[in-house]
Amino acid sequence: MLRTDNEFLSKFNETDSVLINAALQISAPFKDQKTSRPKGFDVALILLKINVDLETLLAALLSEPLLRDKLDNADISEQFGLEVANLVIDVNWLNTLNVYIPEMANQPSQAETLRRMLLSMTHDVRAVLIKLAYRSQRLKNLANEESKMHHFVARETLDIYAPIASRLGIGQLKWELEDRAFCFLEPRAYQAITDSLAEDRTQRERCIADFTELLQDTLAIEKIKAGISGRPKHIYSIWKKMLNK
Repeated sequence: MLRTDNEFLSKFNETDSVLINAALQISAPFKDQKTSRPKGFDVALILLKINVDLETLLAALLSEPLLRDKLDNADISEQFGLEVANLVIDVNWLNTLNVYIPEMANQPSQAETLRRMLLSMTHDVRAVLIKLAYRSQRLKNLANEESKMHHFVARETLDIYAPIASRLGIGQLKWELEDRAFCFLEPRAYQAITDSLAEDRTQRERCIADFTELLQDTLAIEKIKAGISGRPKHIYSIWKKMLNK
């Protein structure tokens, strides 16, 4: 059992935990050599943060790349349901798709065509969501891959996957994809911005807290019920604004 299984399973009711645990046990032997965990497990953790449903988590665990040729779709359907089995088929297809070329960085229309194709050729948009989480997981560990892959994967992420995350309205994944890709494409600029943000982090957090409090008080006076949250601008977004100015 993975060290974090208990914490992971604690977030589900007893019935769902049985299914999650079964998927974990299937994927557990196929560990990534660099992380000593199945990729699907890390992907499921990413998805858990954005409150996806049970079927999406099961499909993420069972679409572990090392499992691709070892799991029969009929067996997945029998144990976890047809919905999960179809999601796994779509995710496996997305994980093996290689149609991006670096030249698309300067050809917005071709990149847009590819983005539309990815969205239209999957039967369930949740498969695209799982693919985005897989890409986030890959970027997190991209330094462990051959250096020649760094620029390609990062460029593909900014041209294809981050815009899809934005289109689907998944801000958290979009920011993660952009920042992690930017780190490999412009390492010096990334570090400079990171260092600068670290120096005034307290001031930025205080500013957000003060404004949030002011807005809450104003809404209370107007008897408007609302949830309020704030965040500092993410690194890649700051970089783009710097370029524009």
